[in-house]
Amino acid sequence: MAQREYRETMAAAFGEALASPWQETRGGLVLGSEDLWERVKGMVKRKAESEEVRWSEREGARAVQERVRELTAKEGDKRVRIWARVRLGAERLVDVAKESGYRDGSSVLQVVKRLERETMKDKALAEKLGKLKQLSRVGS
Repeated sequence: MAQREYRETMAAAFGEALASPWQETRGGLVLGSEDLWERVKGMVKRKAESEEVRWSEREGARAVQERVRELTAKEGDKRVRIWARVRLGAERLVDVAKESGYRDGSSVLQVVKRLERETMKDKALAEKLGKLKQLSRVGS
């Protein structure tokens, strides 16, 4: 709660927050030009060791997470956006909680569970979530 209030106060005082340079990190590994990014990806592909393979898998997961965020960017229901990030994007509960203004990951888990229970009664909601599942797979 205090962190959310702090972010809101700072945003009101200074306008738009400065983007962290770490937001530009590609694959959690490269902070630099597109050329550097392509060279690193090529080097990783040539490696068969486990750490490089895990890095590649994480990079694929990030692509899915970005796709899910794109699909839900215009979604008016915050619960659906949270559900998609957790269930389709496999984002950590604590990360989603922090960005959504919740205290911890358990709050986010409750939002997800309640929304899933609601789909048993609300067929339109069930169809919306089903469509998001399909779209997230197609684009990845």
